[in-house]
Amino acid sequence: MRIAKVEIYNYKSIGEKCVIDFDEKSTILVGKSNVGKTNILEAILFAFDNEPLKKEHICSWSKDEPLSVRVFLKVEEEDIPQLETIDTSFAKLKFIIVNKFVNGKVEYDAEPDIPVKKVHEPSDEVIKNLSNFRARIRSTVRKSSTLMNTLETDDPVKIGFSSLNAFVDTDKKLNPQQNENEQEAALNELLVLLKSVRKELKRKKYSNLDIRGIKMRLSYLVHDVTDFVPHIKYHERVYGPLTEENLEDFLPYVLYISVDDELDITEEIFVDGIRKADSGNFMKGLIDISKIDIGILERGDGREIADPLREANDNIAMRLSRYWNQEKLKIVLRADIDPKSSKRKVELDFIGGEGRRSRIFDQSPGTKWFMAFVVEYLVNQSDEDATILLLDEPGIILHAGAQKDLLERFEETDPRIQIIYTTHSPYMINKNFPLRIRCVEKGDGNGTIKGTYVNQKPYDSPKCRAWEPIRSSLGILLGDSLFVGGINLIVEGITDQIILSSVIQVINKIEKKTKFDINKVSITFAGDNRNLVALAIFCNQETQGMKVLLDGDRGAETRKKLIKAEIDKDQIFIINEIIGERTIDIENLFDPDFYHDCVLEAYQELVSLGICKGLPKNWADVEGKFSDKGNNEKKKWGHSKFYEEYFKINEKELGDFSKVLVSKKLADKIMSLGEDEQRKIIKPFEKLIKKIWQEEPSWV
Repeated sequence: MRIAKVEIYNYKSIGEKCVIDFDEKSTILVGKSNVGKTNILEAILFAFDNEPLKKEHICSWSKDEPLSVRVFLKVEEEDIPQLETIDTSFAKLKFIIVNKFVNGKVEYDAEPDIPVKKVHEPSDEVIKNLSNFRARIRSTVRKSSTLMNTLETDDPVKIGFSSLNAFVDTDKKLNPQQNENEQEAALNELLVLLKSVRKELKRKKYSNLDIRGIKMRLSYLVHDVTDFVPHIKYHERVYGPLTEENLEDFLPYVLYISVDDELDITEEIFVDGIRKADSGNFMKGLIDISKIDIGILERGDGREIADPLREANDNIAMRLSRYWNQEKLKIVLRADIDPKSSKRKVELDFIGGEGRRSRIFDQSPGTKWFMAFVVEYLVNQSDEDATILLLDEPGIILHAGAQKDLLERFEETDPRIQIIYTTHSPYMINKNFPLRIRCVEKGDGNGTIKGTYVNQKPYDSPKCRAWEPIRSSLGILLGDSLFVGGINLIVEGITDQIILSSVIQVINKIEKKTKFDINKVSITFAGDNRNLVALAIFCNQETQGMKVLLDGDRGAETRKKLIKAEIDKDQIFIINEIIGERTIDIENLFDPDFYHDCVLEAYQELVSLGICKGLPKNWADVEGKFSDKGNNEKKKWGHSKFYEEYFKINEKELGDFSKVLVSKKLADKIMSLGEDEQRKIIKPFEKLIKKIWQEEPSWV
């Protein structure tokens, strides 16, 4: 079974309804950060997971609407024989639909629809008493075997005990019946049999036989059955043949892997702990794909283990080599005895291209992630069940070449595995299969679309610009990323690019001794933090030089991601660490009154048209609006943040605040000022730009 379609209602960023169709092999979700790509993967996982959807997951735009996830699983031809064991009507099924609701409720539907069945089921008390009666009658029949051997074939007592035996074991009338009436009729029939046998045993011809115990057993049975009959209870259950119990063995296995997940990488495992180790344990996974007999590791001596271990390492090398075409790497397992506990263990050696042994913990983050991912991937490939892999940003911290390797392996994956993944990297998209790409976008809640939605055919764009929507969703445009310069300064937003470019031009004009050549250095904006990481990796690997300038609000967090992606820390600059604590972003380098004048000039045309009214008179009016905010919180705000919040409060009169509109006005105004005024404006920028240009590593 594979996912054919998913309908998500009011989950996190997804307002109302989001519908996504999926390719049977792999589907790629692309889009800007924070549009809801990860939320789509999470919603799919929730549909199959034991974790319940909770009220706090409901989209803020649709709090009064129900939250649910519907997953349409396409029934393949090979699924039919197994599904028919549940119900013969399954032979006609096209789709099985998993419905997950708030608080963990799960329902199953089908297309075409399967008629609902009404079933009367006995209460637990009925089941318990019937089991008790069956056991006591069988015991009584066994106890009477000596008596039966002395009686003639046509003796009424012998016939009666044979009837009791048939009643329980042949006719199974003491098993739960269809409803209360049938169960009551069966027990009344049993009472007739018990009473008739007991009555016959009272006759004189049996008085000389030792049957007192048998008569007592029959009397107790008559009493207990008679007492129970009025208390028979059945309840009606309405259901189709699709239930969690009968579908449990047929639903696909769903595995979610995120680049942010902590990797469970270890370098050793005790042999007596292999069988009970968690399925995600790296060493257990290696042993699984090596195909070595764990029993040999548990019982064999050094000579007995040597050959199987050599064969196991060959298996690992063969399987991993298909997934890694970068530097030659080899993982080797070896058996050892722990010196402290004297217990057997299996250890791991990592052998690099130069042939030296080292620890896996000494390898790059990209290598460690790739190895952990491939091992888990191979372990799940070996299962017989269909598997759905949900991957959030696979390979983002890998070299571009390794990303291409990973994409090739996706194409070669087992047909039972369906892959759904998000990416910001152009290297993780196979341009030969545009039908697999879904562009995830986000409405603002004011129009017809609320929250996350999916463009199912991003390649079907006007003027034959087939890849333009996909480039846009990746946040990597032709002009600023796919054709980046030989040397690049990567900044977060387009406003940073606009302002820095104009400031550097002014510095080069008025400072004769200082030249910051922006013909050699391209100032390239990423759009947001996650796109920034992908772009930095690309530039670091494919261009002559690269440095990154980060804003102060989330700069430390982004720096960790960049370092994890093997970007040297000396290539990363955070603005507040260079200028000072209060400098959150580029805009903060301007005098607040100058920035305010540019805001007024930028919105002058909109004011004259009557579209925008009620602009603040001065910077003090803007800052004073938030006097109730704590100083620590306001320290985290740049100039533009104050205006964004001010515009939100006065949204009806002002509309949205545009940083881009204001940054263009800032650039124009700087270029138009006289030299003395320009010197005053650019002075705070000189320290920042000199630090980036002149700090090692050298790049120009």
